[in-house]
Amino acid sequence: MTTVPVGQLEEIKAFGGILAKKKVTLDGSANNGAIGTFPIFTVKGQVLLALICVSEVVPVGASGTLKVGNSGSTARYLPSLTATTLVAGASEDITGLVSAGTALKTTPSQVALDGETIIGTVATTALTAGTLDYYAFYIPLTDGASVS
Repeated sequence: MTTVPVGQLEEIKAFGGILAKKKVTLDGSANNGAIGTFPIFTVKGQVLLALICVSEVVPVGASGTLKVGNSGSTARYLPSLTATTLVAGASEDITGLVSAGTALKTTPSQVALDGETIIGTVATTALTAGTLDYYAFYIPLTDGASVS
């Protein structure tokens, strides 16, 4: 957990926020690529947030779809896409799959609240293999706020 003194908030904003990373290795099991949801990050306090996903190993699962959000809006942070389009090295941001050479949207702009679990949602077909790196860029809005 990162605690940010109030006096450093302007410096954090100037550099695009704090970064949290989570690697997800899909294997088709519960909470790890089965149809349904899997946890990615947990929010403490209130933050402004931007998420991106970078594929290390292309997900396997025919027509399986993947989106990232929370329990109230499952595509709030990353829209639904066919997971196999995330070939190795491909990236996704709030706008969807990002073309090579295009800058990712990493400026925190979505409010995430205390206790929120950021989840991935798999639909249509389980994702039985693949490795995805999720990056959360965030700016704390309340004292002691963090994403982990």
